Amino acid sequence: NLKPIAHMVLGMNEGNHPLKLWRFGNITKMICDKLNIPFGTWSAKLVVRTTRGQLMYKSFHTHGRKSITSTADDPKRRIVNQRLILKRHLKFKMGDCILMCKGHVHKLIICGPEPDLYLTDDGDKIRHHHTMDDVSQTDTYIHPDHRTYVCTGSFLKLYGDNVSGYAEIAEYDPIELGFAVARIRNRKLVGVDAVYLD
Repeated sequence: NLKPIAHMVLGMNEGNHPLKLWRFGNITKMICDKLNIPFGTWSAKLVVRTTRGQLMYKSFHTHGRKSITSTADDPKRRIVNQRLILKRHLKFKMGDCILMCKGHVHKLIICGPEPDLYLTDDGDKIRHHHTMDDVSQTDTYIHPDHRTYVCTGSFLKLYGDNVSGYAEIAEYDPIELGFAVARIRNRKLVGVDAVYLD
């Protein structure tokens, strides 16, 4: 299935499902070798450069293992709780990545940075600024509050016709099916969009 687009695949990480087939070898690595694409192991860092080799940004990608759930009754609080859990799972993994992603929980969650207002003065005038105004995406350390965190989504339905999948058997709640698209403009990550499937 991936052969026609293999030239566009930047890499593939290991996941818990093929990991269960360890007796037959490393299935994910075998697929990567057949398609001639990089094997990222469980976690990988992607370093994005211009055609001249200039660093644009770095991103961290892991399959992940921890769950992201919230029992809050209010939907708004549940969404915010899940975003903060995602951020907590990823923020200490790499300090120089503007984009940090995980899979595993099949949910499409995007936790972007929230700019804070602050004031300065030059001895004459007070000026306002926002914490996101001058963030460098190529620094050796990017503050965790300035990064974007993504749980990459899923294409797997909860219920199928005449079949009970593992999500149904595990009593998972329904999720929105979809994936995330990173918007890169002028060599910088400017946002991540959720694309939902019907």
